[in-house]
Amino acid sequence: MKVEVITTGTELLLGEILNTNFTWLAQELNLRGFDVLYQTTVGDNPARMKEVVDIAAGRADIVITSGGLGPTRGDITKELVAEYCGVDMYMNLEVWNHIHDLLSRRNICIASNNEKQALVPSGAIVLHNAVGTAPGLVLEHGNTTFIMLPGPPFELQHVCEQELFPYFEQRFPHLGIIKSHTLKVRGIGESNLAEMLDDIIVHQSNPTIALYARHGEILVRLTAKAPSAEEADALIAAMQERVEKIIGPYVYGYDGDTLPEVLGKELLARKQTIAFAESCTGGLASSLMTDVPGSSENVKGSVISYTNEVKNLVINVSKTTLSKKGAVSEWLYLFAGDVTAYYMTRSVAATLLHGMKVKGFYEASVQAKDNRAAAHVCLGNWMFYAPSVLGGGKKRAKAQFDAALSSMPEGCRPLSAYTTRDQIL
Repeated sequence: MKVEVITTGTELLLGEILNTNFTWLAQELNLRGFDVLYQTTVGDNPARMKEVVDIAAGRADIVITSGGLGPTRGDITKELVAEYCGVDMYMNLEVWNHIHDLLSRRNICIASNNEKQALVPSGAIVLHNAVGTAPGLVLEHGNTTFIMLPGPPFELQHVCEQELFPYFEQRFPHLGIIKSHTLKVRGIGESNLAEMLDDIIVHQSNPTIALYARHGEILVRLTAKAPSAEEADALIAAMQERVEKIIGPYVYGYDGDTLPEVLGKELLARKQTIAFAESCTGGLASSLMTDVPGSSENVKGSVISYTNEVKNLVINVSKTTLSKKGAVSEWLYLFAGDVTAYYMTRSVAATLLHGMKVKGFYEASVQAKDNRAAAHVCLGNWMFYAPSVLGGGKKRAKAQFDAALSSMPEGCRPLSAYTTRDQIL
């Protein structure tokens, strides 16, 4: 079934609010086997809304609108859809009684324009809205099913879960479901990843595979369509096995996983801890870790040495080193190099991880300069520096990084087989 979602409201076009209704509807509809092929946002303008409704009815089996069911003159969705379908409106007493009771319980005076919300197109199915005054509506017209939903996200989701989705299950029992599973990838560029998976991408059918670059990582989405959830899961599992045989070392998590959560779980499983010495990042790295519930089990602490004075007085970086080398190192230094970041990490390790064995603990210094972020990471007695994807010298960084890893003692390996050079922090 082809679906078009029309979100209404001039405030959406002005960018005053996010269009979260479409995001939620698209996810839920796809899970239920509907093909969401189009999405249109239109302001509160009768002529443009008529045009949008006419176009949608010509290319979709189901047209879903959100918004425009309120009591004001600008709420025109219901009236325009009724006009398009050639039906009259009538006062639905059940809806009116609900509006009266709801507003009375909230100690809100009923205004004359609230009657507008109780007007229902003839022949429409009313979707009860227990948490708001505007009911949802289902109206058939020819080969098109119009579904009108309230605009407030909480009300829209309530009407869908309690009324619309059960209606869909009875009306369209043959659709099956669509399920998706996402692999989260770091440490490799999108073009290189696409090349590695090219054969699978070219010959995909069901499940499908799609790559998305987002926020410094790549999402590999596997989507299957099947009569049941169990069959869809089986199709996805088989495809995931094929994909991970190729890119497994770069996969750090799945679906809702975040890198700080995964790192924290891995540290906890290994009974290890982490500490930070930060400079220009101002506590960002440690904040990402401590935002995760339970992080006190693996995060020992952090020093935000934003100024040279703090680097010198608090974490014992000598004034000589700061003067000669500067607060941010310019190039690659491996092992016990005479650079600021080295002393930052070693001092934090001695202060916050004192009494622990040197082998097997991790501490990190994160700095930034000229829009480039750099991570200095100590693993046990070994220290290396690697610029981020925004920095330069990546080819040399990769070579020296790999050389350092290959010669490290077993206790100083990365956190897991899935931890790559860009994932250490």
